[in-house]
Amino acid sequence: TEAKAVAQGILEHNEIIGVQISDDSGEQLIQLSRPKVQHLYRWWANLIFESSRRYVVALTGASQPDHVIGKMVITTDPQADNKDFIERSMITFFSMLVMSLLLALVLSSLFALFLTKPLLKMIEDMAAIDPKSPSAMSIMIPQGHTDDELSILATVTNDLLKNIRNNLLALSNSNQNLE
Repeated sequence: TEAKAVAQGILEHNEIIGVQISDDSGEQLIQLSRPKVQHLYRWWANLIFESSRRYVVALTGASQPDHVIGKMVITTDPQADNKDFIERSMITFFSMLVMSLLLALVLSSLFALFLTKPLLKMIEDMAAIDPKSPSAMSIMIPQGHTDDELSILATVTNDLLKNIRNNLLALSNSNQNLE
């Protein structure tokens, strides 16, 4: 029949998954359908796009455009055309995630190498200072940090140790003078 030929022709389009044609009395002339296109990211696409759409089209005669002779219901799968978009989006998302993780790894390694390691060496030097003779040992300025905050910290700490030593000597001299 003509209704079947029309329905089959419409169903050839990838995004169309169902066609139903009925006459003006509501009697169904033809109903054809096929399953939705399945792809790996369908669950993700369901969050973004509608799972299906229905369109109702009034069928009119060519000689009497105001006279409705039937209706056609078309069901579409919006994700059929969006499959490639979703796949590219997921590939882009996961590749950016991997690149971000690699960048974080590189930056944390550089941070550890250029800041944490020298700072830990300075802490180790400070822990090795004998409280009875604080200026016998000084804090070394880390290599490559002669003009930054770590060199300022080492210099200030060394000055503090020197002042403590001087104060201890002055206290010792005062104690000896009192005896």
